[in-house]
Amino acid sequence: MVDVVMALSTATTLATQLLGVAEKVKHAELRNLAADLKIQLAGLKEQFAAQQEENVRLKSEVTQLKSQQDVKAQLEIRDGLYFWPNPPKGKSEGPYCTRCADADNTTILLTELGPVFHIHIGRFKCPQCETTYR
Repeated sequence: MVDVVMALSTATTLATQLLGVAEKVKHAELRNLAADLKIQLAGLKEQFAAQQEENVRLKSEVTQLKSQQDVKAQLEIRDGLYFWPNPPKGKSEGPYCTRCADADNTTILLTELGPVFHIHIGRFKCPQCETTYR
């Protein structure tokens, strides 16, 4: 990447020098070509900068997706719910919402409902997606 930036900078410098020579020679066609070259190189620099930004963004997305994949790989299913066999620092063992983990790649700790709700609604409810679990 640094080589590309250096090459573009060198080419831009050379185009500027060429434009200076063309002006001294008073050759209109040469001046126009040198000016066009300089404009094209400036456009390439912009495109390259945009590509670098997109590259950084995509690398960040890949890292985030790998992290999410690693999290799901560490969860285990017990009684139809996700649990951490060895919870990370600051995390509860569970249970976690399987819908949120599978669909949104998020670990949402389920809320336990009161005993009155266990028979008709369920034992746990996700505060995020409101799915209930028996």
